[in-house]
Amino acid sequence: MVLREDGAEVKMRTFGDHANKPTNVEDDYHLPIETKYLPEYRFTASSAACDRCIAGAIAVDFTSVRRDDEHGDGTMWMDGSLHRIEALHFHPSVLPAHTDSADITVSFGQVLPDLWDVTLTEQQYNGHTFIFHGWGHVQQRQDAYRRFASVAEGLTALSAAVPDAPGAATP
Repeated sequence: MVLREDGAEVKMRTFGDHANKPTNVEDDYHLPIETKYLPEYRFTASSAACDRCIAGAIAVDFTSVRRDDEHGDGTMWMDGSLHRIEALHFHPSVLPAHTDSADITVSFGQVLPDLWDVTLTEQQYNGHTFIFHGWGHVQQRQDAYRRFASVAEGLTALSAAVPDAPGAATP
């Protein structure tokens, strides 16, 4: 469960094994969908298809001018009439140790009447160490969005949540 105020994470709470605390891809990367990160990317028109997007979604390729572990290269798709990001798919500029390839896809949708946000993130990693090969697939669904009257009210709800509660997120 994640509590945010004006888009910034206030607190995250996980249920289960905390040794592998999940993170949100939009917190790990400087994505080219936030105004403050736009100067860190170059954009070109694309014709890439998106099976998760509305018909007629506009494709835009992006390339990071910064080559670090917070940036990547890929494609985003937008609804041209509503000016909303539908999805993005990218490869990190710098891969984690022992990783040969990584693909990250982020899908967006209507999560509250006046809020368009991340609904699904999928990450696929392939790698090797010496002669051993392996892979990892992470799928994170973000749902049960709610608004609170104040951060204090949100913190109270976060503290009171239990894994079996309706809408409680588990990693």
